[in-house]
This record gives sequence, structure tokens and C-alpha cells, in this order.
Amino acid sequence: MADLILPLPLTGTSFGLLIPDKPDPKTIQVEDFVDPSAIRKALSKTGPIGSAPPAQWARQLAAKSFWPAYFNHTLPTCWPAAYAHWIQVLTWNNGKYAIPPEKYVLQAYYGAGGFNPATGQGTQGVYSLNMLNWLLNNPFGGDKHVIDGFASIDATNRDDDKLKWAIYSFGHVFAAVVLPQSAIDQYHAGDGHPFTIVDGPDGEPQWAHLLPFFGSSGSKLGTSTWGTSKDAMADWFWKYVREIWVVKSKEWKQLAGSGFDVKGFQTAVKKVRAA
Repeated sequence: MADLILPLPLTGTSFGLLIPDKPDPKTIQVEDFVDPSAIRKALSKTGPIGSAPPAQWARQLAAKSFWPAYFNHTLPTCWPAAYAHWIQVLTWNNGKYAIPPEKYVLQAYYGAGGFNPATGQGTQGVYSLNMLNWLLNNPFGGDKHVIDGFASIDATNRDDDKLKWAIYSFGHVFAAVVLPQSAIDQYHAGDGHPFTIVDGPDGEPQWAHLLPFFGSSGSKLGTSTWGTSKDAMADWFWKYVREIWVVKSKEWKQLAGSGFDVKGFQTAVKKVRAA
């Protein structure tokens, strides 16, 4: 049985994530394809991975363009909306900036979640694994934004270095978090109010939501949700995260020199898809 998809707490925010009781044992793990020493080596470099993770890319994008809400104020489209924001960051970085049209988000929402817009029947949420498998077989824009595969990162043991490494190496992480009421309040308070831990009932996890993270600066992580930029403190991230995912995009070139075993990963993806 899935947990955590509750009635919406406030107008202007919507949730669309289901979290399984336990992970699928066939899920590919990032940790199987990178050695901790390779992560430390990558982070010690004087280039971008060591001193300037891509937080500024997302901020520059938000300043010069915008984050579409992709219906997530009223529909539980958080997963495909987060993925569309990743396409914005991806294409911003490679010089071919594009804002995915809303129809791609709706197609993914309907396709991965099994929701029928004509009848209103079907789930109002989606599992991460279902969404990622759908995106693997149905790239946004046909063949424009193809991914080779996806993998999970251990969300049960805090590792800030590995998180920073993953954000730079893959350009993102997708985090399944369980938001407290305080996060809803901090969202409505505006961009100058990061997601921070609040004690008491308002800090209790309640609503499952998918957040993309595109950068880090000190103890802050940069994300986007419900049509705006937002920062989250690292301790907040680790308190409320339940799943962490990355996708390997053909368009993203930062994996070179990261220590990630791309060939081994691709072989593992082929085995899983053939099973």
C-alpha cells in the first residue's frame, strides 16, 4: 500500500506523488557505479565541480526566464513538472534553451499515472518508478530529450558530498520529499524564506511531493516548485527526503571526469530493460 497522498492543504499548491512501502529491488543504484574515493577526487578539483556547482545556472535561468507551474497549482503534476524544469536547465546549459510545452507534462501525468482525463477515473498520483519508466520510453518532445536510464541514490544516510557530486555530475537530483505544513507556509512567504526545519506540529511530514534540485551553495540547495525558485537547507532536505533519483541524459556532458562508470551503468540498464 502506498502512503502519503492526502487532501490538499491550501489553494495554490497540489501534490502528485506516491511513495512505495519499500523500494523495488531491481532499481539501479548510483552507488554501484562510483567509488567514494572518485567522488572525493571530483569534489577536490579546482574546476566547477569543486568550487562552483550549478546553482547559478538555475538562478540565472529564473532571472531571465521563468519556471512554468505546469498545472501543479491545481493538478497533481509535480513529477512531470519537475522533469520539465530539468529540461529547461539542461537546454539552458547546452545553449539550446527550451521551455517544454504544457502538453508534454499532461501526457506524462496521464501516461505514467493512469489517469483518464475524459472519465476522471484513475490514480491522482504517480510512483517515481512508474514516471521514470514512462519517460524512458516516451521522451519529452519525441526524440528531442532522450534519456539512457535512471538510478536511485541512497536517501537513508546523509551524505552531502555525494549529493553535491550528483547534482553537478547529472545536472540535478529529483527528490521525493514529504512536506510539512511549515514548508507550505515558507513557500507562500516567498523566495527569501528557504525551506527550514520547524519544530512542533507544523514540522511533521504530511504531503508527498517531488522537488528537483539543480544546485548547491554552502548549506543551501536550489530547487523550483509551483512556478518559482526556492532554496532548501541541507538538514531540511535530509529530514524530509524519502527517495533520490537521477536520469542520464544524452545531452548532459558533465559526467565526463566525474568518476561515474557510464559503460557499467548502461550495461545494467540494458539488463533491467531486457528482464
